[in-house]
Amino acid sequence: MQIYHLLHLCLLLNPHNKEERVKKKIQLVVKNGKKTILDREVELKDLTIDEICEYEDLLIEHTSVVNSEQPLANIYSRTLKVIRLATNLSDHEIKDLGREGRMELFRIIVDESEKKS
Repeated sequence: MQIYHLLHLCLLLNPHNKEERVKKKIQLVVKNGKKTILDREVELKDLTIDEICEYEDLLIEHTSVVNSEQPLANIYSRTLKVIRLATNLSDHEIKDLGREGRMELFRIIVDESEKKS
C-alpha cells in the first residue's frame, strides 16, 4: 500500500514546472484545555520527487518503529526530519513551536500528505 501511495504522489507532482505547483498553508493550533498556547500559519513545501521519496521512507521507518517493542524510539528525531523536509521553518522557528507544537505539526503534515494520495 505504501508503494502505491508513493507512486500516486509522484504522479501528482510535476517537479519540472514550479510555476504550476501550489504551496499549501496550514493552521497549527495547540491547546492546553481551552487555552490556546500556539496558533500560527505554516507553509508546507511543495516537495520534489527526491523529497517525496525521502518523506515516504521516513513514514515507513516511523510506522515500523511505532509497531515495534519500542514505539517511542527516536520519535523526536523522526518528527524533526519530517518537519524540516516538509517546511521552510528555521531551527529557531521549529524550536519555538515547543514539543507539543512539533508533534502536532508532524501529525498535520502526515494528514495532509494522506489527503494528496
